[in-house]
Amino acid sequence: MKKVMTIFGAILFASIIFTSCGGGKQADIEIKSKSTDLEGDLSDYFTVVEGSYKLVQGEEYTDFSNDPPKGIYYYTVKVQIKRTDMEFDFDAVDLESRGYLSLVCDLFDAAGTPVINADREGMRTQGRNSEDKAMVSLKPGKTGWAIFTFLGTKEEMNTITTLEVCSNVNMETAESVSSYPSTSENTESSSSSSVDCEQFITDYEDFVDSYIAVLKKYKANPTDESILTEYTEMASEAVTMQTDASSCTDPQYAAKLMKLNNKIAKAAM
Repeated sequence: MKKVMTIFGAILFASIIFTSCGGGKQADIEIKSKSTDLEGDLSDYFTVVEGSYKLVQGEEYTDFSNDPPKGIYYYTVKVQIKRTDMEFDFDAVDLESRGYLSLVCDLFDAAGTPVINADREGMRTQGRNSEDKAMVSLKPGKTGWAIFTFLGTKEEMNTITTLEVCSNVNMETAESVSSYPSTSENTESSSSSSVDCEQFITDYEDFVDSYIAVLKKYKANPTDESILTEYTEMASEAVTMQTDASSCTDPQYAAKLMKLNNKIAKAAM
């Protein structure tokens, strides 16, 4: 799947995120949507419900690098999305499950200048919705909530007054998947690889559970230095897993990796 390694690397290896309680919490920031239109490929199928939304500060972002950033926080905004009466002319649920459909959110100041542009390259981090599947499963006329996550400083977030929700459907990539070899051919190809992808997915699921357990321990006691030792061991294991993942990019495996990476991202928030 396109950008699988970008997702895998950025969420797990380049940015293993632990939280801290420093800096204090600012009041929620009230913002509005620039329009009820949802821009992009899904504009015929969804609209943004008019109203005010709250940009909510979360915990501070830290990591274990030698010079970690300071004063950067997680922020989330929940935006209500309404399904139109237009029927999908493609399998939206299937495309979402394979990572070819996404909603993103950009943030603007009072002059209409972009303050934060969402990541549009496949990573479920900056300004990307964590509830895509809930959106495409909505019945006509029903509403749901898209949840967007950002990283930013208090100063820049305080300048934000409006948001804009955009969408993307990578139909070209999705159509190319249909031309892949049959399941039996894929199985044969996978079996010739040095990596057992089914076993790799199982091992990675265990790794994700272990990582989340370490994260919970850190949140419960952020002064426990032994957690750093556990993290270091996991990071070493992750390097090997990243190499193995490069052999497991067929859609059936990539979709599972996507879901596991989302699980990590949500646990870190």
